[in-house]
Amino acid sequence: MSDVNISSTFRTTLVELCETATWITSQVFAAKNLEKNDLTIIDNKINALYPISEKYDRSFRTTTVILDEELILKLENSASSLWNSLTIAMKAEKTLDEYFKEVFCKCKIFATKLLSVHEALFQTNTNLLRTFKCYVNSFKTVSEYNFKDLLRNIQQHTEKYLQIINEKADKFSHEEKVEFKKLNFEFYLVNFQICLTENDLDTAKIYTSKVNITENSKYMDADLLIELCRMIYNATVLLKESDVSGTQQIDKNIVYFLKDVEKYLELPVENLKAHTDYSNLRYSVLIFMTNCLIGEYPQTSEFEECDHYLSLLQNEYPNKVDPFILAIKLINRKEITNPAETMEEILMRMIMSVDVTLNFQTVMASINDLSKIDTKLSIVCLDYLLVNKLHSKNDTKLLEKAICSRFLITTQSKTMKDSEIAESLDDFCTQIERMVSEPLSKHTISCIITLLWNTGKKLEKMENYVESIKFYKLALKDIISQNYSDRGKVQRALQAVYNKIHDYSSTLKIYQHMDEEDKESPLCQLLILQFFLANDNVDEALMCLQKIKLSEDDKSTNALILAVAECKRKTDLSVQGLLMLFEKLQSKNSPQNISTTSNSQTLSLLRYTLQMIVKVSEEESIETFINYLPTVEKLLLKAVEFLKTVKLLKELPSDVEKDAIYQQSVTINEIEWFASFSYNVAVKCLTDELCDSVSQFPQFCIQFIDLIPIQDFTFPKMYHFTYWKFKSLILQLVIAKEEIVNDCHSKHQDIYERSGELVDNINSMKKSSEFKDGSSSEDTKTINECFLEALTIHLESALITSDQNKILDILKKTEFYRDSHVDALLVDISSNMEDLPRGLLVEVIETVLGRNIGCTEIKEQELCLWLQILLENAINLNHEVELRILERVLKTLVANQSSFQDPDGILQTEIETIATYCWNIGVNCIIKENKGKGIAWCKHSMGYANLVNKGLQEQLYSLWGSLASSANIDINSAVNETHLPI
Repeated sequence: MSDVNISSTFRTTLVELCETATWITSQVFAAKNLEKNDLTIIDNKINALYPISEKYDRSFRTTTVILDEELILKLENSASSLWNSLTIAMKAEKTLDEYFKEVFCKCKIFATKLLSVHEALFQTNTNLLRTFKCYVNSFKTVSEYNFKDLLRNIQQHTEKYLQIINEKADKFSHEEKVEFKKLNFEFYLVNFQICLTENDLDTAKIYTSKVNITENSKYMDADLLIELCRMIYNATVLLKESDVSGTQQIDKNIVYFLKDVEKYLELPVENLKAHTDYSNLRYSVLIFMTNCLIGEYPQTSEFEECDHYLSLLQNEYPNKVDPFILAIKLINRKEITNPAETMEEILMRMIMSVDVTLNFQTVMASINDLSKIDTKLSIVCLDYLLVNKLHSKNDTKLLEKAICSRFLITTQSKTMKDSEIAESLDDFCTQIERMVSEPLSKHTISCIITLLWNTGKKLEKMENYVESIKFYKLALKDIISQNYSDRGKVQRALQAVYNKIHDYSSTLKIYQHMDEEDKESPLCQLLILQFFLANDNVDEALMCLQKIKLSEDDKSTNALILAVAECKRKTDLSVQGLLMLFEKLQSKNSPQNISTTSNSQTLSLLRYTLQMIVKVSEEESIETFINYLPTVEKLLLKAVEFLKTVKLLKELPSDVEKDAIYQQSVTINEIEWFASFSYNVAVKCLTDELCDSVSQFPQFCIQFIDLIPIQDFTFPKMYHFTYWKFKSLILQLVIAKEEIVNDCHSKHQDIYERSGELVDNINSMKKSSEFKDGSSSEDTKTINECFLEALTIHLESALITSDQNKILDILKKTEFYRDSHVDALLVDISSNMEDLPRGLLVEVIETVLGRNIGCTEIKEQELCLWLQILLENAINLNHEVELRILERVLKTLVANQSSFQDPDGILQTEIETIATYCWNIGVNCIIKENKGKGIAWCKHSMGYANLVNKGLQEQLYSLWGSLASSANIDINSAVNETHLPI
């Protein structure tokens, strides 16, 4: 009963396997319509049933199961149909994606396993070999697609099945043994190929020994052997491609396998050498093996082997270019003293043997390689090729490429002298005339002229002008440049070199042979301008400048800049040229294709011209400088406008179109130079009283400084420019003062306002945290000097107007400065101004004196001088001075008496004068019956006298006795204990 149940279970499962196989077959036939979901269903079914089929395969080989023949036949048919459908589908659908291929490979393995199950149930030699063939075929298919997991699986099952066959191989017939050996052979070959691709070379060698092709060749036909050799060759190629690091061991292994292939191709297999693929395959194997041999960096003992194969290849395949290339490669490996001659001999044999038109690029590359070692020998080969291997009509394109190469390798030579290069190309140009039947193409002409042009330029930059001229002349030969559209460019280059060696007559000769259109080009006019300048022909030179200015050529502006630079030794011509340049820049129709360095060059030209004017003026009379002043003013104005435009355009968005000449950056040093120049011109004019109006020059200086982004600098640099702006503003005010005629009140008023603003700005700078934190002692000194200069102008303008309110405003403002130097300045200016009303002077001194008594920075001598001036003017004006001032000054003097320094006696004289003025004022008060004040004044008089002159003090005391007696005043009322004589 149990055997029945087991058979029933087997039968049910086998039926399911058959139905699944049949269903998958139907799906395979509709492969084009399968979606990914369909494939997933197939994949899932196989994954579920394959382990069962594998289990049945093992069980049926150890356990006898009785099944009806119909079911066994059904199993065979369904498995065979699935196998055949897959074979057809996979050949037809070569563009299947990876998942399709993977599922179909699984199906193939599944079909193979079903056939194996059938063979277990119905064991015959035919079924055994058929199943093994399917295993090998599946193994081969999976290896081609390189599905790693499937590959290991099918490999293991094939090896197991091979063990089953080996146990029964003794019973095979002769035909079956041959079939088995072929399948076994194919299985080992696939394993061999896998080992090669995985770089498992040791295992690969084991498989080659198992295959034993040499002994088993009798079982092989020409097709199979050719396929075998091709497979090994392809595997070695893949091995080489996978060797990124280029190890020598890989090359050795490749050589090992390819030598086997070479032997296989010599086996006595019928019709082998007559096979259509034999010759090409053998050539590929030999050339690849030789390349690997050379790539191993062979030792001297191995060179013979390389030479053997190269000789074999060159003899058997004389029309192939690769053996010659490898022969040259081998020469580079050998340590030959002079390899160039040997390489030249190989190259000549190659050129004579191969079809140059079919291998043109390779042949030219070899010639180019030789040129790097010995250009002359490479030229010999190339010239032979040109004359003997290329036809002027049939091979026109290749001929022109070879001609271009001839110029290239010659001009780029590292082994020839410049003179030899020029001579060689000169001779070659003669050969070209005999070689070509039609004019050279525009492309070829352009290439040749470019090479000659670049060589000429390189030599020109190296200041090798003589050799440079030779290459420009070569470019102008009729055979080369007769159809060249830009011939004038080469002619101008030649003119430029002639000008550099001062051969201006040759420049003129070239000019005379130029086309009219080329003659009028701005660059040509620039070059011929140099000829006229060299011959001192100013009129013709001016005409050249005019032509360049009026030209609408894109390069005319740039050419005009250079032309003006050429005129720098002709002051008047240079000035005229500069003015033309700015007119052109401001013209709406001015071409805008300007060199990126042109704006800095424009500024350089301005600088040079201004310096030249100054130099000429220094060498000649002062009248020359005066005559040039309007020009200087005009040029500085142009500089200001130019730099303002540069700054404005920089502030615009990047997508706004801008003139090229304004786009190059301008250095701060350049702007500073123009500012400094403007300032110095103003100082010179003011000092030498050269002209009536020079206020525009300090204004230029201010405008230049305003163009400098001082806010971007650190404090020292920022202060530097701020200081010079203050100085320029002061200079501007000084000049404005000098220019005032007829004591114009409105102009003094303007100066007062501007100077007041400047004083405030300077004071703000002094008090700023940036200045306090970043300034040096020198900075403090210079800004104080600026402040005092500005304040001087401010005070003078107020005093000149005699406006008491303005003066009082200044006195109030300066009180907050708390600066003794400022107060000293107020007194000095006021006291030295003769036209100043004395009442204003008294008010200024009295205010200043009052706030400086006791100040340690004011010396006693200066304090006494101020008091002396105050008393003198007060007496004249009958002005009543506050006694408080006298008391405070006297206390200060008494306190500092021990430290008096008066080597010249000036302080003593001043104090004696003060004592005298006080006495006189006191006497006058007593006479006017103002006895109280009179006593006070006299008392102070004796106090001052007591400080420096005891004799004067005693004299005043004596006079006081008489005065007191006559005026009925108590004599002791004016006597202080400190004033009594000792």
